[in-house]
Amino acid sequence: MVMSALIVASALVLRTSGPASWWIGAAAFILSSLLGIWLIFGIFRSGRL
Repeated sequence: MVMSALIVASALVLRTSGPASWWIGAAAFILSSLLGIWLIFGIFRSGRL
């Protein structure tokens, strides 16, 4: 749930901000996407859902 909140918040920052804070939003979006992929990989690797 935290990962989805980070992705949505980053998308909102990208959509509503100016060019100066676009980099912060893009970095947060990429970071939260990578953390989400890592979480899914960890769940499948452990074998427990």
